[in-house]
Amino acid sequence: MITGDWSSCPRARAAMGETSNTAGGFLVPSQLSAEIIDLARAKSVVVQAGAQTIPMESDRLTMARLEGDPTFQVKTENAKFAQSDATFGAISFTSNTLGTVVAISRELAQDAPNAASKLEEALSLGIATEIDRLALIGSGSQEPNGLKNISGIGEITGIGAIISYDELVSGIVKVMEANGEPNAYVLPPRTFGTFMALTEAANGQYLKPPSAVEKLAQFVTTSIPTTDGAGSNESSIYLGDFSQLLIGLRQGVNIEVSTNAGEAFERHQVLIKVTWRGDFNLAQEAHFVRLSGITN
Repeated sequence: MITGDWSSCPRARAAMGETSNTAGGFLVPSQLSAEIIDLARAKSVVVQAGAQTIPMESDRLTMARLEGDPTFQVKTENAKFAQSDATFGAISFTSNTLGTVVAISRELAQDAPNAASKLEEALSLGIATEIDRLALIGSGSQEPNGLKNISGIGEITGIGAIISYDELVSGIVKVMEANGEPNAYVLPPRTFGTFMALTEAANGQYLKPPSAVEKLAQFVTTSIPTTDGAGSNESSIYLGDFSQLLIGLRQGVNIEVSTNAGEAFERHQVLIKVTWRGDFNLAQEAHFVRLSGITN
């Protein structure tokens, strides 16, 4: 679409039809935009960890969730069962719009044979990284609340320097005490390196993680910064049952292309605008724990 050479992608031309937008703008066909979001989902650590996508039919969505289990009893013959009510609550989603505008010179688009693939790679990685950031540490101020700022998740604070797997074990126990079954944990590259370098003081051999930790899937992301704590050099680990992390999807990736918007015409550029709309919430807050205050 950018170069005008449709020979490499005739199905894109078929999807677009033969007409052109006189204002110089085009909306990329949904099946092509879907390829970008598929690439993004493959790169997103929270999606790989098991986060579920919930379609949103409007800009707001309310879902029921179980907050209290019914109680059971053993009764004597002919006696009545005492009534037991399950406690239900609600979780809500409000769509937020994230996006970006990328400028590329028309000369580069036409002359570089790998321009399209590199652009796809950059867009999918950027979307995946931003989805991870919002899902994990979103502030809730003009953006969704992430795990860090959703009240009700477990907390183990002030960890300091990691010297063993004890903190991960404590996190696993905390989730299990809430009747959860953790399946994964997400950590920043620095802390991943710390765990990989742990050794036993007695013999200098690399430290083997306990079986409960080994069973968890491990995901590394730069979306958790080293400022994710009370101090400027502190980071966090997010551990839990990631199938309880819900991504409310109002709009998948939309890609629009224009050669006339802004100064694109004068500069002989192509502007690519990418947008996504959605929100994040938890089906069960207590099935997650944040290990914070990590200094290595």
